[in-house]
Amino acid sequence: MEAIRSTLEKFISDDYLHQAILAAKDTYLQQCQKEDNAHAYFQLGQFYYQDWSNGHIPDLANALDYFQKASDLYHPVASYMLYVLLDSHEEEVEKLHGHLQESDLMLKRGKLCLKAAAYGRRSSNAHKEITYTIVHYNSWRATYLKILEEYQQMIENNVANQDYGQLYNVTAYLLWMTNEDRDLQIYKQAIHYFKIASSQYHHPAGYYNLADWALAAYANITGDDVDEEMTECMKLAGQYGHPLALYHLANESNNPASDANQRNIQMRDYLLRSSATIGYAETLVCLGCLYLHGITNGQSDFKLAKRYFEQACLAPSYEASHWIGSHWAFHQLAYIFEKGLDDRVHYDIAASLYAQAGLLKNYHSFCKLAKLIEKNKLVESDISIAIQLYQDAVDHDEDTAGYGNYRLGKIYLKYDNYRDITKSKRCFRLAYKFYKSEIELCANAGHYYRLGLMHHYGYGVTCDQTKASKLYQKCIYEASSSHNLSVKHYRQKAIHKLNVIFDDEHFNQTSLQHDAMGMQSMAGSTTFHPFNDPLWQDQYGLQQQVAVFQENETLKKRMSQMEEALQHMKKRLTLSDSDFHPDPQQVPICNQSIAEEPLSPNSNNPETPDDDQQAMDDVFVNGVKLRKKKAKDSKANNTNHNTSSQPSPTEPSTLATENQELKQENRRLTLEVSTLREQVSRLSVIINKSAKETDL
Repeated sequence: MEAIRSTLEKFISDDYLHQAILAAKDTYLQQCQKEDNAHAYFQLGQFYYQDWSNGHIPDLANALDYFQKASDLYHPVASYMLYVLLDSHEEEVEKLHGHLQESDLMLKRGKLCLKAAAYGRRSSNAHKEITYTIVHYNSWRATYLKILEEYQQMIENNVANQDYGQLYNVTAYLLWMTNEDRDLQIYKQAIHYFKIASSQYHHPAGYYNLADWALAAYANITGDDVDEEMTECMKLAGQYGHPLALYHLANESNNPASDANQRNIQMRDYLLRSSATIGYAETLVCLGCLYLHGITNGQSDFKLAKRYFEQACLAPSYEASHWIGSHWAFHQLAYIFEKGLDDRVHYDIAASLYAQAGLLKNYHSFCKLAKLIEKNKLVESDISIAIQLYQDAVDHDEDTAGYGNYRLGKIYLKYDNYRDITKSKRCFRLAYKFYKSEIELCANAGHYYRLGLMHHYGYGVTCDQTKASKLYQKCIYEASSSHNLSVKHYRQKAIHKLNVIFDDEHFNQTSLQHDAMGMQSMAGSTTFHPFNDPLWQDQYGLQQQVAVFQENETLKKRMSQMEEALQHMKKRLTLSDSDFHPDPQQVPICNQSIAEEPLSPNSNNPETPDDDQQAMDDVFVNGVKLRKKKAKDSKANNTNHNTSSQPSPTEPSTLATENQELKQENRRLTLEVSTLREQVSRLSVIINKSAKETDL
């Protein structure tokens, strides 16, 4: 990570983040003037502790003051920050608390850390800190035992003016953590104290600790079934406003039996309540995503999404006291600027935010930044940096291994200065292996799309248009019900690629030549031989496969012409019968393998051949309209035939005779098309077998 840090820092500009901090600071100051708000106090404490707007000079006095106010309102990260700062800033601590002996300072710090940890194990780093110090430092263990004794005496003496919900909750947590001998009676007493804190005093952290870990840990010892009790405690913790419980309930609200829109609204409400208590970065990121993708009402609100992502960039994350916030907040905010969703495209700001996310170890952001460089969207567009970022993502994060290897394969294939057949083939095959294994576990539109591309153009695998078409269709199907903007983008790209495949002539002249160029590039030659060049065929042993392709293309063109003629006959039958028989139920309809749009109501009009032809040229895959290849000169011929041969409704005998002839021709064409389909199917088997043998 250290090796790549200097590279990422080249792209970071603090200007945008400075403006966001200044705006947030004003907002939180105004909020604190109106009410006591724990999260606002905490954020102001962070701003003063790490004040970028004042030349990196912290204002520790104000920082400690605001952290203390937030801690008094039970903000766990504020309590933990005080625990940290009281150990390293003696001068400022003396101003606030006077001179403290070392033992007194440890007691004060220990109580702050306990206060944070007892709020929830994932609410800050306090739980990890206590777990470590109790085991490794006798002085800290003695301090926590002293605090435990003090709290137990307060409970026994029923001391007045105490928050007994908080007191029972912290004491229960401390009983559990100091029970090194694993005494069952002590664990039982801890559970009892948690239940008093929750059921008697309705303390949200008491409910949450029972639901999150205490009941499950106790059940592991006793063998009790506590699942229902844990579920009920989590609901009550959320009901009483515990932010982590609300976040948990938001993520568990996707009950398949309920209405999807109601689930999304319920999830949004949980997240809004959670962020109103303590604005953790993860909660704010989830809210931003809801509005970015329009999940609750189908309409995206980019301004609101951007605001939540900006807040999340400055908020604490679960189990981390680092104030910079969740890496996904930077990543999503960068996406808005890259695509120009809120205002206009800002590649420089997007690159800076991707780099910020990268410093927080978001390897998806590595890939996004690398692609901006690869596509020459930045001033600093050195392709070697893109390779470095892709490779680092591949090496450190298996989730980005597929995409990183795919992009590296294209770079090693297409860029002259970096062309390497061995590396390209290896990267493509690693990407293919990754995507295949992933879709076996869970369907993913993006994975289907890239697998389709790899089969479409022969990237590291056999060029197979049939497989590519099926994978594109799966992408379209998986993306059809998604709100995600990226997934919708893959859907549109898959539709475009299917149109390319459906255009036979384009496939023959462009797609296969694209593959030939890719093969030639891999061979390292600077001279391009067309696909039908015998020298090129001989070099790669493709004579048999090329012959099969050519025969296949001839048959497919003939089949296209027959299908178009068949469609024309059916249309003529429909028109004639509709004139002769007013009842639409009597119109003959032939079953087809491709669903088509109904003919236009104006199709009886010989002056509108374009509309009729369009109806014949549209085919549908998973509800998506695609273009269909037109046979040459068919439109003109059909138009003339329609115009000259349209029977008069006043001559029923002529119509009946012509109908009989058309039906006979229809049956003959249907048989011929069926025969052609069987031939193409057999040839496809030969093609696939030949492709495997030649190992394109």
